[in-house]
Amino acid sequence: EVMEYALTCLVKLSDRFPAKRAQVQDILSRYKQSSLLELQQRACEFRKLFDHDKVLSQVLEAMPSLLEGGAEDGGDESQGNGAGGAESQMAAMAADPMGDLLGGMDVGGAMPGVGEAMPSGANLLDDLLGGGGGGGGGAASSPLSSPMTAPAGDPLMDLLGGGGGPVAPVASTSPALPTTTPYEKNGVTVSFAMEKDPLSSANTVIHATYTNFGPAPVSNFVVQCAVPKYIQLRMEPATGNALPAGGSGNVAQKINLSNSLEGQKPLMMRLKVDYRTQAGAQVSDIVEVKL
Repeated sequence: EVMEYALTCLVKLSDRFPAKRAQVQDILSRYKQSSLLELQQRACEFRKLFDHDKVLSQVLEAMPSLLEGGAEDGGDESQGNGAGGAESQMAAMAADPMGDLLGGMDVGGAMPGVGEAMPSGANLLDDLLGGGGGGGGGAASSPLSSPMTAPAGDPLMDLLGGGGGPVAPVASTSPALPTTTPYEKNGVTVSFAMEKDPLSSANTVIHATYTNFGPAPVSNFVVQCAVPKYIQLRMEPATGNALPAGGSGNVAQKINLSNSLEGQKPLMMRLKVDYRTQAGAQVSDIVEVKL
C-alpha cells in the first residue's frame, strides 16, 4: 500500500511541479510491469492520464470536503457557511500540503500538523522521487529502516526469511486402511487394503497386493474375481504376473466395487488364484471373501 500511496503523491506533485513531470512519467513506466496487480493497475492508469492534459488537470483538482450543515441549513446562512468552510479548507491545504497530496488517506502515521516544523533540510519532492532527501533526517529517524524481527519459533516469518527458531516437522495423521488376507497358501499371499469413497459409502476401492514368501519364484500369477449381481466390479490391470521368492517383490492391483444394496447386503466376492510353480506345477484355488 505504501507504494500505491507514493504513486498517487507523485502524480499530484507532477501537476504542482511541471518541471518534474517527465521524471514522474518515467517512474510510473517502471511499475507498469510490476508483479503486484494493484500497483501495476495504478501505474498504468496514471501513466495513461498524462496523454490527456485536460483530463489530468481535472482529475488532480483538490476535492472539497463535506461541510457541516451544508446539506441541512438553507438560504444565505448555508452560503455563508460554505464560503467560510472553503476558506478554512484552503488554509489547511496551504499549511499541510502533504495531507492534501495523500487525499486524506490513512497511512498509519501522524502527519505534521499546523504549526509543527518539518525536519530540517527535508525535501519531500526529492525524497518521493528517490533523490535521497536533504541532510536533516537520518536513516535512524524512519521506522521503516529498522529490520523486522519475528518471535522465536514463528513458522510464517521463518518461511519468509525473518529468522525464528526451527519448526518441528508435523507428523502425518492419515489413518491406516483396514486390511485382510483372503488367500495364503504355499507361501503365496493375497492381501487387501480397503478404502471407502468419502463421497459415497457404496463405493469401495481395494488395493490388492500379491506376495510370494516361498523359497522358489512363481510365474503366470493371475487373480480373477466374481461378485453377486447387486455389486458392480471393475478390476484394473495388475503390475505384473511373476512373484519373486522370499518376499523380495510383489504385484499390485486395484479393484473397484460398487454396492447397489449398501446397508442391506454386504460386500462379498469369489477369488480364483492361478499360478505356476518353479517345478512346473499348475496351482488353481478358489476362495470366498466377505468384506
